[in-house]
Amino acid sequence: MKIILIHHLGSRTNGRPDQLAKYLSKSGNEVHLILWDVPYPITWENIKYNLANSLNYRKFKRGKIIVHKIKRLPFFCPIINKLMFHNQIKKIYKNNNIDLIVSESYINEMEPPKNLPLV
Repeated sequence: MKIILIHHLGSRTNGRPDQLAKYLSKSGNEVHLILWDVPYPITWENIKYNLANSLNYRKFKRGKIIVHKIKRLPFFCPIINKLMFHNQIKKIYKNNNIDLIVSESYINEMEPPKNLPLV
């Protein structure tokens, strides 16, 4: 099965979604983990990095897991970020023939599109 897994805290690693991604991958699934940049904790270095990199899309592998670091406007721009998020998820879904989306996201702007199969 091909699965999109939306992390609830997109810039964090080694949390519950990462462990779930590893488990699903080891079980023979193709896992696409969705991450994004945020400038937290707020430091001058994090703000500079976020402003320079948050609008860059990157796709790479972490072991067998395919990671999509999606574009996101710096800081809190919920209406625009939600539209960008929906468009990027739909594109990843279509381009990779995804079967299912699993999301732990509780941030309004990172809710998956309603018209895609969601768990």
